[in-house]
Amino acid sequence: TLFIHQPESQTLQAVVLINTPEFVPRQLTVPQGKGLAGAVFTSGCALNVHATYASKGLKQPSDACNVKLRVQNMLCFPVYNTDGRTIIGCLQFINKMRGTVNFHDDDEHLVFSGLPQLAYLLKRYQTDLTKTVFPMETLHT
Repeated sequence: TLFIHQPESQTLQAVVLINTPEFVPRQLTVPQGKGLAGAVFTSGCALNVHATYASKGLKQPSDACNVKLRVQNMLCFPVYNTDGRTIIGCLQFINKMRGTVNFHDDDEHLVFSGLPQLAYLLKRYQTDLTKTVFPMETLHT
């Protein structure tokens, strides 16, 4: 999930694709300092959480999206703009499905190496970061 900071409402906003046959997009809004995504956004530090239900900072995303989803593990990184100084959101992965049960160093390095390209794409295709990153039609594919 890519959360984009909304300065006027002090929230992180995302369009989440729910893993159903029709991949229904749902909007998810989190206060900028709440939950693990909010903690990553405000601190600028990545988090790799293995037992998410034991973490006091996690508010289950399934509640906001109205689906039954049990989050087992999570990897979340701050996303900086292309100048590398301003955090514009965060990128969150949940429930690793392949290989080991939890996210590890290799996963962290892979995500970290792609963050500059993500910042470039966000800058190139979206001049106003307060709007949805891509049109809803694109999210269905």
